[in-house]
Amino acid sequence: MRILIAIDHSEASDVVVSEVIGQVKPARTEVKLLHVVDPFPGTQPKKMGPQNSPDFVATRKHQQAFAEKLLTCVAERLQAAGFSVNSSIQEGDVRALIREEAQAWRAALYVL
Repeated sequence: MRILIAIDHSEASDVVVSEVIGQVKPARTEVKLLHVVDPFPGTQPKKMGPQNSPDFVATRKHQQAFAEKLLTCVAERLQAAGFSVNSSIQEGDVRALIREEAQAWRAALYVL
């Protein structure tokens, strides 16, 4: 079976992972973790300079580092429970990317 798990840093994502571990048998189950980065985040650090504009580069680096750390931690947890895991970080519209990834990967189940 193929399960797509779309995760973020919320408590709900932690619960979803726990439920998959507790309710799904890992034998012959592949799990794909997906984290979608918002291309236009609502909060950004200010760049020092005459324009005092948002620092998009710093925000992107922070988002990427956060996503990598999050996916690594969750993947390790699932692997310890016996699941085969791979992960993906994508940027764009969350709803559209989850749906596209589930269809392209042919997930039997996707959880958010």
